[in-house]
Amino acid sequence: MNPTITFRGMQSSPPIEQYVQERIKKIEHILSKEPSPKNLEVILEANTTHHHHIVELRLHSAHYHLRAQAEGADLYERIDHVFGVLLNEIRKHKDKWISERKEAGRPEEQ
Repeated sequence: MNPTITFRGMQSSPPIEQYVQERIKKIEHILSKEPSPKNLEVILEANTTHHHHIVELRLHSAHYHLRAQAEGADLYERIDHVFGVLLNEIRKHKDKWISERKEAGRPEEQ
């Protein structure tokens, strides 16, 4: 997987990068059998006048083109939330894809 982390309106922070990398490992595990290339963009944006953060994830792969975004005051909560949303979307799409494959393999009833 090719993850990129972008900081907008804030300085790059090693603790935040490490926190995000831990969350990326969960997505890598779920997508381990997905064909390459797999790109994940993590965008962390801070508003300089208000204590407000925006976290956005964009996942692009052969089967997935997903986007998740969360806004709020606590950056770490927003990171957890947006990764949870993306993981749920991946699981939902994966389950749908698997059930469609199973349905295609069954003979039609008359």
